[in-house]
Amino acid sequence: MITPWMARALAELADAEARAIRLPEVNATALWPTAAGFVSAGPIPVATSPSPTRAVFRAAPRAYLLVGPQATPRGVAKRARELLFPVGAPAAPTAVAAANDEVLAAALFRIATELTFGAAVALSPAELDKHWTVGTLFPLPVWATDAANVRTWHVDVDRITAAIGQVAPAPSAELTAVRDAARLLHSYDATTSAAVFKGPAALDAALAVRAGLATLIGGAGFSAATEGTRLAGESRWNPYAMLFRLLETSIALDTNGPAANRPAAVAAFAAAYWADLTGPERAVVGDTSAGHAWFRRLWTWWGRAVPQADLKTALGLGAVDDLAQRAPGVVGELEPPILGVTGLPVPSAALMKTAMPVMAYGRQVNFIGVGYPKDNPNLFGVSYAGTVKTGQYLIPRTGVTPPMDPAVIPGANAAQKARTQQQYGRILTAIGAAEGELDAGASYDRGMCSLGYQQWSMHQPLEGPVLFERLKRNGPVYYDLVVRALGIETGITSVGSPSATGAGPADLDDKSCFYTLSPAAAPVQHIAPGEMNDAAILDVRTNVFDWSQAADKSWHTGKRGILMAARWSVAARYGIELWQTQAEAGFHRIARAAGYVRSVGETPLWQPVLALPTIPAGTGPNGIAKPLELFATEGLLGLVVDMMVNTPGHLGAAMRRAVLRTLGALQQPVVAGVPVARLPLDDLFAHTLATSFLAERHYFGTNIWVVRNKKRQLDHVDNRRGAEIDVAHERVRLLVGLFGTASSLTSPAVDPALAKLLRDAEIPATPLISVTAPVDWP
Repeated sequence: MITPWMARALAELADAEARAIRLPEVNATALWPTAAGFVSAGPIPVATSPSPTRAVFRAAPRAYLLVGPQATPRGVAKRARELLFPVGAPAAPTAVAAANDEVLAAALFRIATELTFGAAVALSPAELDKHWTVGTLFPLPVWATDAANVRTWHVDVDRITAAIGQVAPAPSAELTAVRDAARLLHSYDATTSAAVFKGPAALDAALAVRAGLATLIGGAGFSAATEGTRLAGESRWNPYAMLFRLLETSIALDTNGPAANRPAAVAAFAAAYWADLTGPERAVVGDTSAGHAWFRRLWTWWGRAVPQADLKTALGLGAVDDLAQRAPGVVGELEPPILGVTGLPVPSAALMKTAMPVMAYGRQVNFIGVGYPKDNPNLFGVSYAGTVKTGQYLIPRTGVTPPMDPAVIPGANAAQKARTQQQYGRILTAIGAAEGELDAGASYDRGMCSLGYQQWSMHQPLEGPVLFERLKRNGPVYYDLVVRALGIETGITSVGSPSATGAGPADLDDKSCFYTLSPAAAPVQHIAPGEMNDAAILDVRTNVFDWSQAADKSWHTGKRGILMAARWSVAARYGIELWQTQAEAGFHRIARAAGYVRSVGETPLWQPVLALPTIPAGTGPNGIAKPLELFATEGLLGLVVDMMVNTPGHLGAAMRRAVLRTLGALQQPVVAGVPVARLPLDDLFAHTLATSFLAERHYFGTNIWVVRNKKRQLDHVDNRRGAEIDVAHERVRLLVGLFGTASSLTSPAVDPALAKLLRDAEIPATPLISVTAPVDWP
């Protein structure tokens, strides 16, 4: 039996438990401005002082708490109390001492919103949803004065006391809300949209954003200056939350409304935004990774042409102020804190398969520690498979037409291109399962950094560098966000300087390279070697992606390798141009695979195989099939392109071994005096060739070396099996699973009884691609 006093005791115990503040709730970084930038410190000695006006407050140096995941308003209030009224200091004012952390939290939130937006806002579930997000720069009610080179900090006791008196007494929504953890940043603009940019919904969300911005800008009552001012207020509260809203608004202003009016709208928006931040506010916003990224965009978009001397100074630019030629002298890299994590991860053998989360633009990327090769690894880094589903872009739902340059799609007319786009899209989506999603990012092997659903790597001049060159053409805003902001540029290798506008469809086979940027010197070229040995990749590995070698000779990824993968993963949650670039590069890889098989170096290696009497008939010389005709089904094209992604130099050898195995498997008995019949290119041939190829892609070919000009060089790869490909086991497993059971996507429906048993066994009866459905190579 529970007596009344027991019930009261239980209620008081439950209330005490609810009021207990756990460590994660205090996950916030204290930021105090110094001559060298903002530093995490505290407590700082402060003096109690009367309230200044809001204008005086905003114009003075101020301190902040940068909110991380799991932080609550009451946890931040607890941290603020420790900083502003530390133990051993003069006693806190009566109202502060009497207020518990929940009341103090509600009061500090009122003060913070007044200082940021001009009017105090009471905490509520709706307000928390908008304004209690990871990355909030929570302004503390303190300001500094400088006299005779001495800085004095003041705490605004009057404001705190007045705000405490305004807090609604318990029980109230205001005091309940202080227990809520900061919301993660999934939408592009936490203040106006809850649309989540994740998984299969990212494309719909991104297209809706652009349509909404087009409608907003085209509306009769739209004022660019008013919008710039509004977004300035939001970004001084949380620059991470507003980064993609600001970037997308700038893109929309460049592309919507009458062309003659756009320059004036851009100038009005940018000038209003910049004018609404005070000098100290510019300093703290620019110290964050997101604020710095936006200031870079503001400079190239508006400030450089105007020109804006104070923006130039904020970025630390010199006489050469082109961001494609020089890195800013002032670089903001501040990120919200991850509890228990200090700085970037340092991958090692001991940390393989360990969670290594990294913040990029206020969004957490959940990397895992990885070692390579799988047996006896000596390369260590991080990997993230991604969540933004590839199929939503490559196999869009009915009524959705994602941007795609038709020049990369084979076909003589629009109807043929549409059919090919649909078919290639399914194939690329299917084989993409072996690498990751659109936002996948990794830095752990000799590719140094690998990105996207085909893991474009940086050692190959036609892989990562060309992907970036295409992104520069499609989406220069996102190129700067992911690549140039890290002090890295790209260009066509033979030109010798960074390109101005990137690669068009006709330039995708031009070997490209990297450049590193610095504040004072011209860009330094770093050539992607096209080889994977340590000596060949040393320059790019160490000078572009910051890898380092340990005393035991193992290699470990570094700052730019990790940040490149992390920032790509975050930007690829939002940026249509990053998805478009990957889609176009994937389509072009099919063309590149076809070009490789038809190349001058490969043609003579095929001749002995094609001379065999059982080779199927086709459109080649003497009426026999060309190599690509043997692989002209969806499944076979997919297998070829997958190997082109992973081990392109050994593709031809594996294809020829697979054809030889198929001819051997289907060979008919030889009868004296009877001509040997050519095998038909039928379903049996396709299935047998697919099985044979899956077996043979497990092996490298054998490298044949020659000496030219006293240098040992690779001449070609012959058909003999070389060493095993270390990743082949997992890739073969995934690729076998792609084909399901049906011979063709156009086959009759499966027998109902069989279909049920297939479902029960979790075997797909209708595959994404078919082993036998015909396909046209480019």
